[in-house]
Amino acid sequence: MNNYKKNIFLVGFSGAGKSTIGPVLAKMTNNIFLDLDSEIESYHGKSVIDLFNEQGENNFRTLEHKRLRSIIELTRTKVIATGGGTPLNIENRSIIIQNGITVYLKVSKPTLVKRLMATNNNNNNNSAAQFLTSIFNERATKAFLEKLIDYRTPYYVTIADFSVEVESIAPEEIADKIISHL
Repeated sequence: MNNYKKNIFLVGFSGAGKSTIGPVLAKMTNNIFLDLDSEIESYHGKSVIDLFNEQGENNFRTLEHKRLRSIIELTRTKVIATGGGTPLNIENRSIIIQNGITVYLKVSKPTLVKRLMATNNNNNNNSAAQFLTSIFNERATKAFLEKLIDYRTPYYVTIADFSVEVESIAPEEIADKIISHL
């Protein structure tokens, strides 16, 4: 087990595996794991999707920024799974860059869309795809997700210290790849 003493931020689109890989990486680096979306849900007592729907994207991003700041103030080093949209906010990008190492979990667009649509089809009430298909049909949802992935990817790339291809690889192998770059 490694004792890595810097925060490690995992960035990438929803469905990239941040919440799956994060706990494995935290254990292997002897750190704690925090999932920003889970922290927001615990603090506000509502799902991210509900908060997003009720408060709109701008207000949600403000809540997200506040939780990110509060997480950073914890003294112990941690592995942090950011939300898919966290890096869109310039202040969040600054916090992330200044407070640790950033790893972009890279997954192909077709795989991300497939994962998100599968989550939707499994009746996951917190699924972004489920929210979108309540507004659009399935084809329009897929097209929207593809455009959103294209829009967000440059933000992930810009703040990442390095990226790791995570498609069809076990979480333990991905964590090993990340550790080899630290």
